Amino acid sequence: MKKTKISLSFLALVFAIATTAFGQDRMVINLADNSRDTTMLSLIQRITFDGDDMLLKTTTSTEKHYSFEDIESITFLEPVFCNPVNDLVSEKIGTNAIRLNWSKPEGSSQVEGFSIFRNDQLQNEELLMETFYLDDNLPDGEYEYYLLTYYENSCVSDTSNHAIEVILEPVFCDPVNDLVSEKIGTNAIRLNWSKPEGNSQVEGFSIFRNDQLQNEELFVETSYIDDDLLAGVYEYYVIVHCSSDNISDISNRVTETITVGIREMSQSEDIVLYPNPTTGELRVMSEELRIERVEIFDVYGRKLSSNHLIISSSHQKIDISHLTSGIYFIKIETDNGSVTKKIIKN
Repeated sequence: MKKTKISLSFLALVFAIATTAFGQDRMVINLADNSRDTTMLSLIQRITFDGDDMLLKTTTSTEKHYSFEDIESITFLEPVFCNPVNDLVSEKIGTNAIRLNWSKPEGSSQVEGFSIFRNDQLQNEELLMETFYLDDNLPDGEYEYYLLTYYENSCVSDTSNHAIEVILEPVFCDPVNDLVSEKIGTNAIRLNWSKPEGNSQVEGFSIFRNDQLQNEELFVETSYIDDDLLAGVYEYYVIVHCSSDNISDISNRVTETITVGIREMSQSEDIVLYPNPTTGELRVMSEELRIERVEIFDVYGRKLSSNHLIISSSHQKIDISHLTSGIYFIKIETDNGSVTKKIIKN
């Protein structure tokens, strides 16, 4: 019968395996060519010796043969904790991209990289070393992401927490571009416009006069009357609401001028301004009313000056020589109400 010779070194090796592997996690075979093979102890089915060879059989591979001459040493390592990422977050970038961010897990051994999964499909063939990832050029749909963390010595974590984002193609909301205005009587302005043809859905319109919103609730008609107006210049525009979070740019702007307001017409003829146009000096006169305050406004309704008269009288002289040439409005407060008139500065 043939006898197999086993050296004392092999016996020492067997003794080392039997005595030091208890409670450990991995066996590392360090080879003479400076390479090494790492095997999880839980996967080892058997270790046998045949002459000058060691045979290693695991549940995941065929039997491996190691020549005793090639083995430098065998090391047993303690368990490695492979913590998963637990702070994965996502955010939409623009209209068709999603950015992922996370942190390297603490309390774990050396991280070699990460695998990114979108809807259970691996996105990166090579391990990602960074802790962020941009997924772009995405079509409409719902996207669910998670990560796997890879550590040294072939340790792989459980899946990270999941992050979900939805990509929807933007719905364009075209603005009104045919807004027109007309004066109705002496103190009202009517606006008309058309619903933009490119918008499949319009919930309503917002009306702005001199940059101030005029309707708290959305206006569903395409015609609007602004009445009971005082004298002044009024600029309008409209914004289209296609949905609660999708609105248009502003429409074209229209401007109308009201020279005599509804509450001022009865007194207008009692006030005389001259000379008008003027180069600087302007006289304000009334036979029946006492003048108490005079205010000057530009065509956009901005107050330029205000003169409160300590002693009211029926004749006042105003100096507007400091104003540039153009159209202005003068508001005259009397003991019986106010009047606004247009003046021209040359």
